[in-house]
Amino acid sequence: MRFPTARLVCLGVLAASAGCTPPPPPPAPVITPTPDSPATPVVIPAAPKIPAVWAQLVAQDIVPSQMPPGHAERFRRLALEQLPKELRPAPEDIIPCSFVLATTEPTNPAKDSTLFLFATEPAAMPALLEKWGITGDMRDALKAMADSRAAILMSPERLKAFNLRVGDRFKPHGLNYPGMVFEFEIVGELRGENPQHGAIMNLAYLDALLKKLDDPQLKARSLNMVLVRLPSQPAFERLATLVDDPKEFPPPLVKLTLVPDEKK
Repeated sequence: MRFPTARLVCLGVLAASAGCTPPPPPPAPVITPTPDSPATPVVIPAAPKIPAVWAQLVAQDIVPSQMPPGHAERFRRLALEQLPKELRPAPEDIIPCSFVLATTEPTNPAKDSTLFLFATEPAAMPALLEKWGITGDMRDALKAMADSRAAILMSPERLKAFNLRVGDRFKPHGLNYPGMVFEFEIVGELRGENPQHGAIMNLAYLDALLKKLDDPQLKARSLNMVLVRLPSQPAFERLATLVDDPKEFPPPLVKLTLVPDEKK
């Protein structure tokens, strides 16, 4: 005999009041999944991405900043050895920079004949290009930068001003490095969000020409800044504290400051 569900409930209540054990409720239906059953995806929320922090090591009391080249290695040691591992930058995110102002008209330099260059290490160039928002496939150009000291990357604006193209060679003269003559080969364009950046050159080329000039005073102030990409604000604060220790750097005194995001 079958009883409606309501009657089963009533019988259970009466049995309980009489001291008897009520009948168990009907078992829940068991659903066996089949190959055609839709799978329910398990969504694991991604951890929030912490934006990187860009900072720069510069001279504390000299404008524009000028430091001895050895400061780059001292800073690298602090960042890669003295910081806790979770706060350290990647080695390729430490970018020593020397600034070069050159012209193709040394007797009468004008705006259209001058070129501002960032001199840095090839290993650090991908991080610098990312910071500048440079777009396009730069792999071949970066390989050429690593293979040749004379290779440079130029912005389209400067290429147009100089009436040059990728593959051309030219010989500008140094303005802030008097007596220095460069022999550059253009291996790529700096296309992207910040076309005002003039050019990137190999720091080793500048060092080689400085040795030929044999000017110790010029060499002693050839490093202008060291850019660094750090994983977090606490990493910046800890590294800034290390930099502030006067025993870490001989004169001139240096400081670590935040760099604004150029993409904003």
